[in-house]
Amino acid sequence: MHRLLLLLIALFSFSSAEENQRGKGCLGSTAASVAVFGKDGSAGSATIGYSYLVKTTYTDEHSCVYILPPHGQKDNEGRYPYYMGYKDEGNQWKKINGTITIQGSNISDNDPDYGQTVTTVLYTHLDGGCDVTTFQGATGNNNVGGPYLELWYHSGASQFALECCKGEFEKQLKNFKSTDVREINQGCNYADVIEQKS
Repeated sequence: MHRLLLLLIALFSFSSAEENQRGKGCLGSTAASVAVFGKDGSAGSATIGYSYLVKTTYTDEHSCVYILPPHGQKDNEGRYPYYMGYKDEGNQWKKINGTITIQGSNISDNDPDYGQTVTTVLYTHLDGGCDVTTFQGATGNNNVGGPYLELWYHSGASQFALECCKGEFEKQLKNFKSTDVREINQGCNYADVIEQKS
């Protein structure tokens, strides 16, 4: 009986510790700099990897959207150059150049396909791995509209981090009028394109 009691206490303690760890593990940030560069990252860091769009409420979004981290240094206006890509209607990869500026929770983007847009970070996992964001056209950009809710995964993310972001995405989705969600990364193989950084 004594051993059984000790075992139950040990199991309860382990379960409580696991729950505490799980709660701490889902701590995130709304800082755009953390979402773009990672907690300790910098532009051009080889450890950053790439990000790919998993889900969005933007029904006109392209398939297989991915983004490489900014490369090089920011210019005098604070703009970082970066590459992104997607599959077009002919199922061919298309790669485009763009620039971003970062301020607070916002990532302001300018590229030839989407025009001027603003991505706002609602949640980025502090250990890296994933982001929940909104995406919308900047003032005067009627091509995109929005805001739309997005779920992004980073390459090399842990399964636990992804579960945190999935939960946050579902929570945020309740605040949106449209709950129609497109899965963007179905049938995508990014291996052929992510290393082509120029």
